[in-house]
Amino acid sequence: MANSAAPAKSFPPRLVRLLIAWVPFALGMGFVVFASIAAPDIPHARAKFSIWLSIALAAPALALFIRDYRLAGMTQTWRLYWTFALAAYLVHLWYAFVIMFHASVAAVIASQGVVTASFNTLTTVLWFADVVSAWLRAGERGATILRVAAHAAVGAAAVLSTILFARDATSVVLGLFLLAAIGTGFYLRLGAQARD
Repeated sequence: MANSAAPAKSFPPRLVRLLIAWVPFALGMGFVVFASIAAPDIPHARAKFSIWLSIALAAPALALFIRDYRLAGMTQTWRLYWTFALAAYLVHLWYAFVIMFHASVAAVIASQGVVTASFNTLTTVLWFADVVSAWLRAGERGATILRVAAHAAVGAAAVLSTILFARDATSVVLGLFLLAAIGTGFYLRLGAQARD
């Protein structure tokens, strides 16, 4: 009598995509909360660690956006990474703006200057609007001006803050990771266009 093995059960593709983005976010948020406890300034550490997490999660989203823009439509994986990156960024804003700057716009401008503070505000608004837009659409109809502007603003802000204005080696490594992800997105896009 032959022993037939039961077919292996696999995770549904949607669950796999969710886990691929959620697990790094959850582990990263654990790091943000618990690693900062040893820091002399916990709010500052949490603001710094959460922006690191945001950039790390935005990197694959930017690569997927560049790869898929007007080619195959935006993927669920892109949407999840883009959303979790924004969630980490909102944690950063909470600690930076509300806790450290006591929700004072004047204090932020005094620290960052008008141009940087304005650009950061614009980036936040574009990113939030794009995530909401991405989840409200039933079907992807191609990238919009909002989507392109949000990705360009987030990419520029992340590169400027990690490489040009870096204050530590971790920021530089994250900036280089981000640039590598962007480069990979362009490489994959050019490969896809060459096959068409």
